[in-house]
Amino acid sequence: MLTVPVLALFLCSGCEMNLHFNDFEKSLLEIYNEGDTLIFESDKGVRDTSYIILKDIGSSTSDPVFYLGKYQKLRGIVYYGVNKVKDDNMFLYDMLSLHKSRPDTTRMYLSYKGNYMSGRFHELSIESLEDYKVEDGLYRFRDVRTYKGVTEETELYFDLKYGIVKYITSEGEVWKRINIPRQSVDNTG
Repeated sequence: MLTVPVLALFLCSGCEMNLHFNDFEKSLLEIYNEGDTLIFESDKGVRDTSYIILKDIGSSTSDPVFYLGKYQKLRGIVYYGVNKVKDDNMFLYDMLSLHKSRPDTTRMYLSYKGNYMSGRFHELSIESLEDYKVEDGLYRFRDVRTYKGVTEETELYFDLKYGIVKYITSEGEVWKRINIPRQSVDNTG
C-alpha cells in the first residue's frame, strides 16, 4: 500500500514547470565572470582582494518529500573566494544570488565580507529597485540588525555595470572598489 503514495509523489515531482530569469535578472548574473578580480581599499588605506570563483545557474533540486510545487525552483549564484584557484579556497561565499520559485517573484541576495542585503521582488526590474536608487545604475542597500541589544547598520552600493562598488561595515569603515572606473565609486558619496 505504501508503493502507491510513493509512486504518486515521484510522478508529481516530475510535473514541475521550468522557470526562467527575465532579461534584467540575466543582466545581473552577467556582471561577474569567473576569474574576475575585485580589489577594495578601505578609508584607512588597507587593501583587500577577492576573486569570482564560480557562477552556478540552473534549477534547484528539491526534496519531493518537503516540496511539492508547481514550478521547478531556479537559482543563479555568483561565488567569491580569497584565493584565485577554486581548490585553494577553504570556503566559497555567495556574493549575488537570485532565487525563483514562481514566475513573478524573485528573491535577491547581495553579500560581501559580512555585509548583507536580502529582498523579495515582484517582477525584479530596474523599476522594482527604485526605492534603493542613488542615481541611474547605482543602488544603495542598507541592513539594520539588532543582536543582544546592539544595533548594527551596514550598507552595500551596487552598480548595474560593476556589481558591488562600495560597502560600509557596522564599525563605519568604508571600503571602495578600486579596480573599476573611478566615477562609478565617487558617485556613492
